[in-house]
Amino acid sequence: MHAPKVVAIIQARMTSTRLPGKVMKKILGKTLLELLLERVQLTSGIDEIVVASPFGEEHDNIEKAVQSFGNVAFIRGDEHDVLARYHKAALAKQADIVIRITSDCPLYDYKIVSSWLELFKNSDISYLYASHEKGYPLGLGAEILTFDALNKAFQEAKDPYEREHVTPYIWRRPTIFSSLFIEYKPDLYHCRLAVDEEADFQFVREIYERLYIQNPQFAFAEIIDLLSKEPELLKINQHIQQKPLISLGAAHG
Repeated sequence: MHAPKVVAIIQARMTSTRLPGKVMKKILGKTLLELLLERVQLTSGIDEIVVASPFGEEHDNIEKAVQSFGNVAFIRGDEHDVLARYHKAALAKQADIVIRITSDCPLYDYKIVSSWLELFKNSDISYLYASHEKGYPLGLGAEILTFDALNKAFQEAKDPYEREHVTPYIWRRPTIFSSLFIEYKPDLYHCRLAVDEEADFQFVREIYERLYIQNPQFAFAEIIDLLSKEPELLKINQHIQQKPLISLGAAHG
């Protein structure tokens, strides 16, 4: 038995509706994508990293950024069928385990995901995820799934929502896919670490400007410590509402 190949796949596009081109916005002279890639590379147990972008010249800047970063693969696929894009990337890299990461998470925590990956490897499960509604702050972690689960979703998902958001076909069907749900207390889900709008970007920039220069490998613990000392930072983006996910009870057909 060979060791399972772990591939981190990062979806990235320039055509975000709320904050177009956000992955190329810069903090301390580096793009959000570059800052994210630095953190993903620190994750223990990852064999390859792939940035998966849509077809189209409007996304060429992402390809150029990935090429200049080095040691990261780049693949293009369908813009709206993101599930197909992930499947294409995973198939190309012969992944056994896929870590799904979105490019709007420049505060991705490599320590947390490293521990989740170790847990996943030592468990007989198909899918690992944190809460969609409470627990860890939004934008901190990732989803981990087997290629077999991804492949089944790719072959069987018909709902456009399931094609666009990659994993709903899996988490909507807990009786089919063995899943592990990661909890965290206290509930810090209200603390938005993802970048969906300009205020999110301003919030993340404030965190980077305070922590990155002293320690480029800062993690969740340092962020929480900073926010406990400067709670007023949370006011920057606390008004933004996260788009709700369609509930587990929907569309099981």
